[in-house]
Amino acid sequence: MINDEFKIKTTIPNLVYGVLKRDISLFNIPLNRLANAAFLALYDRNTEGWGLPGGEGQSLQFKLNKEGQNLFTLLQENRPGIFSNKAGYFRNIIMTYSNMASYKRERIIFAERVSQIEKAVKKKVKMAFNYRNELRVIEPYILITDKEQEFNYLFGYCETHHEYRNYRLSKINPARILKEKQSRHDEEQVKAVKKNFDPFLSYGESVTVRFTAEGLYLFDHVIFLNKPRVLKREGQVLTLESSFKKAVIYLAPFLDEACVLSPPALRDFFKQKAENLLALYRGEQTDD
Repeated sequence: MINDEFKIKTTIPNLVYGVLKRDISLFNIPLNRLANAAFLALYDRNTEGWGLPGGEGQSLQFKLNKEGQNLFTLLQENRPGIFSNKAGYFRNIIMTYSNMASYKRERIIFAERVSQIEKAVKKKVKMAFNYRNELRVIEPYILITDKEQEFNYLFGYCETHHEYRNYRLSKINPARILKEKQSRHDEEQVKAVKKNFDPFLSYGESVTVRFTAEGLYLFDHVIFLNKPRVLKREGQVLTLESSFKKAVIYLAPFLDEACVLSPPALRDFFKQKAENLLALYRGEQTDD
């Protein structure tokens, strides 16, 4: 049985509880792992201000893992009285965590993963990890945050797919650091990606799209997720900084309110999708 001393119970504000639920779902981790990661990363920060704003909140319970137990014991021995208000101490740890930007919270949760990546980047060696149930071998160049400060991405050359790619930190599971040295590292390219970062690697890529009046309104005022930067605008024809993958994701919701003019491969992609959709609707049986 686990020592009751290592069972943590506290009450946190409702908004903080909402942040935890978001991270648990988004990063696909249990509460116990999240809470332990927060303790290990933030144990020495902001140990005052134990009050609960508004006097209302959600009950939070978790157990310290082995690493957390060792730290807990060490702190008790070296800093007597630090847990005189254990519930307040851990409440403040969780509140400090919840007030951090999303990308910082992601790095806390996956601290061991970050350490592996940074080690491989420093040594300029390759890595092997699982991603979507497939083993990938990559030359890791940089761990970078998106402009919205939401997520962290590993940029490098993927030998599995023979192209440069970004991988979300929370989506990869590093298996091991390889001894094989990197051979495709280009410092100028890394600097360019860092300066003009886009998860879809859109820098230097472009697509040209003709929008309807309604489509242009949607572009300017409504559809913002993954919105590409405008390079040129001539009436209802826009040249956008976008890779093929980003254009596919971003333009799909526009349906017939946008027509791809170039590049030809992207135009052909949407033409084929439109034909498939038309065939699907023409072949649909109704009860009318």
